[in-house]
Amino acid sequence: MSRAYFCFLLLLLPVLGTQALADGMLLTSPWYYVQETAQQAILRHEAGAETMTILPHFQGDANQFAWIVPLPAPPQVETADVDLFRELDLMTRPLNRYRDSDWEGCNNTSVDYLVGSEDNGGIQIIDQQTVGYYDVMTVSAEESPALIDSLTQWGFLHDGNIDSAGEAIDHYVQQGWSFATVRIDTVSFHEAFPEDWYGSSYRGQLDPLKFTFASAEMIYPLRISAVSAAESSEVVLYVADAHRRHFEGAVTRYANRFTATELAALDYPRAAAWLQEGEFLTHLRRDYAPQEMTMDLVVERAASDEEYRHIIYSGMPWSTLGLLGGPAAWFIWRRRSRPLP
Repeated sequence: MSRAYFCFLLLLLPVLGTQALADGMLLTSPWYYVQETAQQAILRHEAGAETMTILPHFQGDANQFAWIVPLPAPPQVETADVDLFRELDLMTRPLNRYRDSDWEGCNNTSVDYLVGSEDNGGIQIIDQQTVGYYDVMTVSAEESPALIDSLTQWGFLHDGNIDSAGEAIDHYVQQGWSFATVRIDTVSFHEAFPEDWYGSSYRGQLDPLKFTFASAEMIYPLRISAVSAAESSEVVLYVADAHRRHFEGAVTRYANRFTATELAALDYPRAAAWLQEGEFLTHLRRDYAPQEMTMDLVVERAASDEEYRHIIYSGMPWSTLGLLGGPAAWFIWRRRSRPLP
């Protein structure tokens, strides 16, 4: 692909559609395209409560942003520091080592939400607030058809996604879960991100949202993500806990129990303030196809508390070079010592 053609595609992105990346279910109007290709979250569970911080990515018109996150109980919602994600990514990245030097082995919009009556399927608006530049509403329902109708009236669902979303929503209603619905307050949003040459479109990371809710176990709501997931969607979880953690099919990229000395020496101030002495930080990853997102993730204690650091080796150890060097030198000598024909 030529450089000019690649730049042309970048110019077309705001016209071609909207993309959004986060966990939960991301939705837009019927004229926009939404697809999740990555999900990032930070989890902690203690004393019967879970804190789940989610990092959304978004590309498109802020008016089109719509996000639904199902949770086992009504949450407290607040913004979080995006730099914590950056620090956790940097400190848990694989180490690169050379074998020959260190060989060790392997526009404004607003929505008026009407509180339902007792005969409308038991829909209840539990809370409604502005958090940063987000409009967040927590809602529950006794019957999923009533909730689906309300979400349609509020602009979250439409003919293009109602069939695929309905089954997932019914699953969570049957479990008695609540739903956090998130829209962008565009006045506050445009104060934070002024319009540039491509108008009201925005691309990049948004501020993370932190949800704190009662839960008997550490969970991650994955099933609803199948509605807007790409053919391959990466899930990245950073988990703080008294023990190393794991979920089915995940690859562990980092696992370390932090001592007081390690925390004091940590060059990442936000991570150092967030972690507690004696806690494990586990970095977990897995790629999913939409058809594999059949249930929510339960992040369980790992089989062992063994510490782990992913290492990428390049080059060869001197011992290997020595083994290969002898035969190579002999072959070259033989070639040079042959008599000319």
